[in-house]
Amino acid sequence: MIYRLVAALTAVVVVMNLAFAQEAGKDRRSPEERIAEFKRFYKKDRVKVRRAAVEDFKGVDNLEAAELLVACFSDKDHEVREIAQEALGTIRDKKAIEWLLRRARLTNDGELKARLALSFAGMSHKSIAPTLLGLVRHKVPYVRRNAVVALGKQGDAKSSEALIAALKDEKD
Repeated sequence: MIYRLVAALTAVVVVMNLAFAQEAGKDRRSPEERIAEFKRFYKKDRVKVRRAAVEDFKGVDNLEAAELLVACFSDKDHEVREIAQEALGTIRDKKAIEWLLRRARLTNDGELKARLALSFAGMSHKSIAPTLLGLVRHKVPYVRRNAVVALGKQGDAKSSEALIAALKDEKD
């Protein structure tokens, strides 16, 4: 009983932190503080606490944040994975994006490639389009699909050409 009460109160604290940060217009905690808080709350067993921790982590924009969000892709809760993917799409730090692009190119994990592809949709970096072009030719259909979606959201000329080529591909 006490465990459930503590878990519920922890979830409330995380959600309140998020609400206050949104209400204030800008989160005043430093990235280091937010990373430490994320690590503390993400360890909890309660899925609502983990969801709130990942939701609150949106907007932390550095390499460590990218690494932690990618680690959330292995969470057993689908919604935690979705929130992490969405949060990853807000990353703008050049080093973090380069690390994510390298991960997308080098990993053998199809689900990770697919999630990273969708995360790239909202990012801007010179190497995103070439990486997505490589993923459009991947053997796993949902990786190709997500890469095409992300290319469509990029909106540049190279991306348009790749989309046309992908649409003409008869195996999909």
